[in-house]
Amino acid sequence: MDTIKFLFLTIYGLIFSFFSFYVAAQAPVPQASQHPDAYIIDIAYEDVQPVNGKGGSDISGPYVPVRDWPKPLPGGRVYGTTASIVAESPDSIIVAARSTMDPWPIPYSWDLREAHIILGAERLAAFRNKQHTHKLTVLDRQGNIKEYWKQWDHVFPSIQFVRISQYDPDNHIYVTGRGLLMKFTRDGKQRLYTIGPDDVPTGEGQEEFGPEGMTFHPDGSYWVASSDRIIRFSNDGQYLSEIGRGGSGPGELDRVHDVFYDPVGKKIYAADRSNHRVQIFDEDGNYIDHWPNIVGPSELRMTADRRYLWVMDLFTAKFLKFDLNGKLITSWGTQGFAPGAITGGVHDFTTDSEGNLYIADHSNTVQKFRPRPDGNPEQLIGELLPY
Repeated sequence: MDTIKFLFLTIYGLIFSFFSFYVAAQAPVPQASQHPDAYIIDIAYEDVQPVNGKGGSDISGPYVPVRDWPKPLPGGRVYGTTASIVAESPDSIIVAARSTMDPWPIPYSWDLREAHIILGAERLAAFRNKQHTHKLTVLDRQGNIKEYWKQWDHVFPSIQFVRISQYDPDNHIYVTGRGLLMKFTRDGKQRLYTIGPDDVPTGEGQEEFGPEGMTFHPDGSYWVASSDRIIRFSNDGQYLSEIGRGGSGPGELDRVHDVFYDPVGKKIYAADRSNHRVQIFDEDGNYIDHWPNIVGPSELRMTADRRYLWVMDLFTAKFLKFDLNGKLITSWGTQGFAPGAITGGVHDFTTDSEGNLYIADHSNTVQKFRPRPDGNPEQLIGELLPY
């Protein structure tokens, strides 16, 4: 009897939900100005910097967002979820996206009813109709497309990271995501090899190979973050060794998202995301230390002077600056949808030789920032060591 009652209530709930959504969809759509929060949209696209020393919102710390960068994609579309961004130079910025979409001018966290009121049914439908194009493009300093690797759109998985080794004179490009690691010639004409789950040993209780961030050794080998371990490969893609195992104890990992190797200190820093910490190993994989209570570390980069480690927290949209003893020096970042804010969390970031900062926003865009003349120099990310 209880089972029958449960099934009846479940079916009734589904019917009621469907009917409510149908009625809402058929109702007249008010103009955006009639929505009580519509004024937020207008304010969000005004300048957010101080004027004559007054006002301002300090949204993007020591940086100013560069307007109209990147330029719209064909059809007026924009990058959807963006995963990675690499600055080869100020005139060559590699962008890896998982999709493209129509512009989305409201907070990503608003529910469909609010989106329906502000956008209207047609624009909401257009937004939901994402396209899997422009997965890897190269932009110039104005944000125009220089290269589009269209021939690989059908091959790229849900991209996690794009990387280039500082030790590789040919600048081969590595792409990770959805269980695959692929190596390409820099011109995109050849895929040199692909590493998948079948190519990597998986012990009992271990997660399958799921490559995310990666970092390089001067001998040409590289380490790849992969769920509950860090795996080392030779330059030609052969499995060599691994660090860690699943768990939350010292040296154990849970959804490690990125790794960075310091070739001078000979230490590996790991963004142990689901354990909310950064862990440190020697290059043989021995545990050294950890920095706790970092909500969602997603990427690690060391400053060129080797004094600080910048950690991007995906879940709080914060850039965190630590000294190499793990002390938090400063932080900045604002989650939101005004220029300079971070919609859903930074998945990847980089700087160029002119001091500009680039971010790949996990929710819907890429952004370029230039240093503010009056910005706090302690918060500037500055020159970074290569991957």
